Amino acid sequence: MPTDITTTPGGKTGKSSDTKSKESKSGNQRKTQVIMEFLGGCTPYEADALRSMLSIAAGKSTLETMPQYDRSALNRYLNFGCDKEATGTDSVRAHRQTRALELMKSVSQYVGKR
Repeated sequence: MPTDITTTPGGKTGKSSDTKSKESKSGNQRKTQVIMEFLGGCTPYEADALRSMLSIAAGKSTLETMPQYDRSALNRYLNFGCDKEATGTDSVRAHRQTRALELMKSVSQYVGKR
């Protein structure tokens, strides 16, 4: 009696493990491509800031319990592009608020909230 790995008991034909492996690899490649496109579209420090904010939105942490590296990531994002020596305190504050609003809009896409 010949053994065929593509058939399952009951006479139904199934997929071989090679086909499943190829589908899995192509699915992983597509996911990787989507992630790379997303990261390529991020501004400097935005991906880390998004990760930190999504952690808060998911309820995994709060501002009080946020690890220091997440706080640093948020501050790097908020301060990026602002020359605090050339501008005043009010200008820095306005820049950070604008950047925070942009980040909140980005996060809202992923959590389904406005």
